[in-house]
Amino acid sequence: GIGYYINDARLNTNTDNQGNLTGEAADPLSTEKVAEYLSDYSYYPSVLGIHIKDEPNVDDLQYYQDIAKKLNSFTNTSGYITMHPGRFWNDADVSYEEFWNTYIENVQPQVLAVDDYPFNDNDSTDNVKESKVYFETLSLVRQKAIDNNLPFWTYVQAGGDFNLDGTTDA
Repeated sequence: GIGYYINDARLNTNTDNQGNLTGEAADPLSTEKVAEYLSDYSYYPSVLGIHIKDEPNVDDLQYYQDIAKKLNSFTNTSGYITMHPGRFWNDADVSYEEFWNTYIENVQPQVLAVDDYPFNDNDSTDNVKESKVYFETLSLVRQKAIDNNLPFWTYVQAGGDFNLDGTTDA
């Protein structure tokens, strides 16, 4: 059957509607509270786990790692975090590879996931440079997944630079 990850907003109580941490993030959810929330739906066989965050800020990662680690401690669910693509990595103190090593060690995820959408409609040299880093990121995360015997998930871009303002020539 098909399984899915759900988004339970109660697990992100210290975030605004954009998913950014607000207020005191030093007050993580207790394991008991996480178990209470999971009891609402975790008994369904199709629920694989909870999508915690898409591309968390580096400064906020510890908060989301704590939630994911609690979810991963239950046998029938996992906490799923989609990580930043390599071309947006800008932490001078930690390399992108070190970041992945730390994440895998601390969270012990059940899947590694990264998304990136490097291709746009123009034919600039930036497009080529971005696509090179795109494939380097895929290679790095794939190897981390192999080394840690984890599934590797990525999202495939199926189009160019999408115009979302609603205007067309038609």
